[in-house]
Amino acid sequence: MVEPRFLDLNDCIAASIQTAIDTTFVSAFQLPTCVDLCNIGRHVDLGLQARHAAQIQLTDNGVPFGAFIAAFKRPLLLKVLNLPDEQKDLAMIDDAAGEITNMIYGLFKTSVNGNGYGLTMGIPQLIHEQDMNETGFVQSEKLRIDFLADGQECWIAIAQYH
Repeated sequence: MVEPRFLDLNDCIAASIQTAIDTTFVSAFQLPTCVDLCNIGRHVDLGLQARHAAQIQLTDNGVPFGAFIAAFKRPLLLKVLNLPDEQKDLAMIDDAAGEITNMIYGLFKTSVNGNGYGLTMGIPQLIHEQDMNETGFVQSEKLRIDFLADGQECWIAIAQYH
């Protein structure tokens, strides 16, 4: 079992995610961002209402120990895809949520691995509210970072399982 040291590096993690968010949205999509706040604890609200979300399992040197989850509102994903608001292709919108999660996670992983971790890339999986309840994610220790991307509320959460 991995030592519960990962979330002890909150400053490193927060800085790594902020850089990954800025690089993804500002550099790749030319959309402004603003990282708002950082919440840490077991009871951080992770509601997914009206959001598209994806998760990547966290492994340190091959040992699973948590999850990296990103949630985005539909208008932001439509803008990234350059689609009109009436677009109804949910599969395409969900795919965009997975791809953006993958981009942010990839940059985050590279930064955190520079601090001695062995995080690997995973395949983003779409998740829904009931998925988080079934996996034990709700009871795990979490770090949540809220941010605005092009004025749309988004969040990223990192959970460490016990």
